[in-house]
Amino acid sequence: MKKILLLSFSLFVCFSAFGQQRMKIKNFDAQPMKPAMETMNGPGASIPVSDNIIMRNATEVGETTYDLQSNSSMPSRVVNHDGNILLSWTYGNTPPLAGVPERGTAFRMRNGGGDWSPEPTARIEPVRTGWPSTNVTAGGTITNLAHSVDYDLVFSTRPLSGGDWDVNFLPTDTPVGALWPRSATGGPDGNSVHAIAVTTPVAFEGVVHEGIDGHLLYWRSQDEGATWDVQDFIIPGLDSSRYVDITNDAYSISSNGNTVAVSVFTAWNDLNVFISRDNGDTWEKRTVIDFPLKKYVTDSGYTYEQLSEDTNPNRPDSLAIRSNDGTGMVFVDGDEKVHLTYSEMYVQDTDLLDGLTSLYFSSDGVYYWNEDMEDNERIAIAFAQDMDGDGVLNELITLPATYFEALSTQSSIGMDAEGVLYVTYCSINELHVNEAGSASYNVYMVHSTDGGETWSEEIRDLTGECEETAPFAEFGYEFYFAKMAKKVDEYLHVLVQADLQPGTSVQATETPDGPEANQMFYMEIPVTSNTENLTEIKELNVFPNPASSTLNIEMDIIDAQFATINLYNGIGQIVYSKSVDNVQSAPYHVIDTRTFANGSYFLQIATEKEQLSQTVVINK
Repeated sequence: MKKILLLSFSLFVCFSAFGQQRMKIKNFDAQPMKPAMETMNGPGASIPVSDNIIMRNATEVGETTYDLQSNSSMPSRVVNHDGNILLSWTYGNTPPLAGVPERGTAFRMRNGGGDWSPEPTARIEPVRTGWPSTNVTAGGTITNLAHSVDYDLVFSTRPLSGGDWDVNFLPTDTPVGALWPRSATGGPDGNSVHAIAVTTPVAFEGVVHEGIDGHLLYWRSQDEGATWDVQDFIIPGLDSSRYVDITNDAYSISSNGNTVAVSVFTAWNDLNVFISRDNGDTWEKRTVIDFPLKKYVTDSGYTYEQLSEDTNPNRPDSLAIRSNDGTGMVFVDGDEKVHLTYSEMYVQDTDLLDGLTSLYFSSDGVYYWNEDMEDNERIAIAFAQDMDGDGVLNELITLPATYFEALSTQSSIGMDAEGVLYVTYCSINELHVNEAGSASYNVYMVHSTDGGETWSEEIRDLTGECEETAPFAEFGYEFYFAKMAKKVDEYLHVLVQADLQPGTSVQATETPDGPEANQMFYMEIPVTSNTENLTEIKELNVFPNPASSTLNIEMDIIDAQFATINLYNGIGQIVYSKSVDNVQSAPYHVIDTRTFANGSYFLQIATEKEQLSQTVVINK
């Protein structure tokens, strides 16, 4: 398989904490809104196996060739229940363009004793499905909701103690079924199952339902899914009085006790949260983003005067509208308080004749809201990190968001027993850029100790803490579709998909490589950072910079027996490499740069546990 030629490696890749500062972002042109993806059955074909990404604090739990885990927000994929860890993902082992006829829910579990069930090699359902949402009831029943290619909502249950899956279907009277479901468990006894899904849109041979193309509907069972006393329900306010269509996967559901919350992240409408305090009987609406255009129809057009005031220095155009990228999570905590995160996205109708609206890949920012805040009030809690310290996004990036989402996106929320909030999210790594100009994503985390009023200034790179260092593994892998368990104990429990290239083969945005078997990693990361125990490089001094004839390197290294020194040019080629034994007794090293071309280079120093990188300039 073709390898990535990395343009650089992360500056203080695995072990640094970064400050909360917004960097200047170059204005990428507006791009068409992403299409809904749902591949149908097709012939099977062989697929190359994945490369082995080596991780610490992480377990490879399986693989999949179907690498689109969600079109927007992630459903419930990780559950931490009474010491048991439950994981699910969309599984496949043939190329996406062949249709992946074997596609379905992969399920794996680690019991309280630390024993894993076998690695999944087939789906749990008898029919082809996708988009699983997994939960556990208080009675110990595992529930999994997915959709089939026949537009059925497939509901599978199994005892937590083990056994076979019992597969049924959610009842519906909708004319063409439903797709892209989400589910949650709660209720006064913990045995209610709440579900949402959109009616099959016109683009998938569906029909406009009750005035909305892709109408979000609600289902409820109060007996672990044995019967459904609410079905096809239209939540008041989530109807044609306010919506024209609802984006697939751009919604989230959570429940705890009698409180149920549903958030809707449709980019061309208000960002609303619908809350029920009586287990789904009655509902109220809260508005997090008051979108200035109501029930906007594509190509209708609008004027600058219709838009809200916007002082964001990164606003890409005077007609660009501040909204969201369709990803985020609603979360009901143990006190039944509702929290929400989402990612910012600018949208615009740039061409009033093409039948499309557009988004700006240069949008950035993870935002937080809770029900104690006012409507249309939220705070920024995270941004893409300025890895090289120059204050601007890497100019080498030509396609920063091959998932049609923001630079910081796919947020999820968890809470520990002390009430500390944790938010994980995927964000662009400006130093990991492949030869196609696409930057990869890592998984980061911020936290709040005061119920969401303030957030940590320092950001943890969770995949950086887990990723092994040279010479044992390559750098720059892509980590995306991360989801964290809502319950945090002494660990953060995260499931993430990893492979060699940014983008997905399902959406045909993964270049230059084609489809491959993506690895699924379960990351069990200590809440308290373990970076101090991993640090070996106490000090690194590189001079002169710029260099003309020589580059001097001084290293103060603790406990390491050897170090590897690599120098990369601007297209990721190694122009100098040296392994240094007995590094503690030989801390000084000189590179002769007289034969190197002028330009920017990336110097990497790696030990068994740590790596540091620094940009250097050669100017003769």
